[in-house]
Amino acid sequence: MKPSHHDQLLHSLAAFTCQLPHTLDAQATAAALAVVQDSLAVALGALRHPAAQAGRRYARHAQVRQGDTLWGSGECVPAELAALVNAVPLRGYDYNDLYIGRSGGHPSDMLPGLMALAEARGLSGSALLNALAVGYEVALELFDSFDLHAMGWDYPVATGLGAVCAAARLLALDAAQTREALAIMATTHFVSDEVESGELNGRGDLTMWKRFNAGNAVRQAIAACQLAEAGVEGAVRPFEGRSGFLSKLAVAPEDVQSLLARLQTARPLTRIRQVTFKRWPVGSRAQSAIQSALQLHQQLKAEGIDPWSLAAVQIDSDQG
Repeated sequence: MKPSHHDQLLHSLAAFTCQLPHTLDAQATAAALAVVQDSLAVALGALRHPAAQAGRRYARHAQVRQGDTLWGSGECVPAELAALVNAVPLRGYDYNDLYIGRSGGHPSDMLPGLMALAEARGLSGSALLNALAVGYEVALELFDSFDLHAMGWDYPVATGLGAVCAAARLLALDAAQTREALAIMATTHFVSDEVESGELNGRGDLTMWKRFNAGNAVRQAIAACQLAEAGVEGAVRPFEGRSGFLSKLAVAPEDVQSLLARLQTARPLTRIRQVTFKRWPVGSRAQSAIQSALQLHQQLKAEGIDPWSLAAVQIDSDQG
């Protein structure tokens, strides 16, 4: 008999994480490697971004002799700190991978934290790729299930929970430990969407914290898993309790039931194949606008029309 305080979503997420395959097929492996390659290229291209430089200055106060490598300096820091700081250049130019369901976001934010954890524990590349695929499986299910932005939350609310499941797989946590890690994360890390408001600071720049936001969620996810590994326990009903995760979102009961049904399904790790990679370093929905503008420019030139001679351009779009 289940106790009256049973949290079905908590138990389903933990069981789903632990039951997912520990190996990837060829297509999933190729997709995971593509995420790694794209993410590292994007991050290396932004190591001089002001936010990335500020992150490294902050991390230098916590250097250790044996730790995880800070990208761009080679200095060593604890895994949680590397998860935060190494994720900053990945978001520096808004150029990492993209998934849009009911909510949208950038699940590759998990990678720097998982790499730091794998480095700290001396784990293999194949274990890293498998954990990454687990994180994508969970994060994309949450993106499909919840409209985070409707209640003013930003996407790291979902990727942070995906990162918990990925880190739990990497640390080989059992279902009970995974439940505690999820419980810690679900009640302690809600991320305001205010960083996406478009408000400019005194220099005319977007908020720098946008570059830290997702890495901070992954840092908290790794800490939650390490706390659970050490025996720390989270809230009893972190998702379904009176003040739990679901109470903070506009979630219909049928959406929760649909998510629970999908979490019961045994399946191979495939969702990492469903992300796209940005062609331009701009916001998500601007990708198609830029591509359309370039195509129109080429079409006009082919027809002998000077694009600069146009008096006006009318753009029709759907509500999204």
